[in-house]
Amino acid sequence: ATARLLPPPEAARPGGYDFGRDAYFRGIGAVGSLVGKIEVRPPAQAPDRSARFAAAIDDARNALTRRITDANGGQAGAVAAAL
Repeated sequence: ATARLLPPPEAARPGGYDFGRDAYFRGIGAVGSLVGKIEVRPPAQAPDRSARFAAAIDDARNALTRRITDANGGQAGAVAAAL
């Protein structure tokens, strides 16, 4: 598919809701839409060993983060996971 990405829009009027500011603090860097039909294709080649290793480390980190946040819950869990 072809994607059209744009920066988050600013407030439409002075003092109005500023989506761009809110998006910045939520870590959203762009907004957009897809044009055309989505076509899923298999990768051209299998990932190399270093990519598989990096993915395994990322999976382990995500599992550990989930375990910490589930054990502590709420804001305390988020802080504990960040530390």
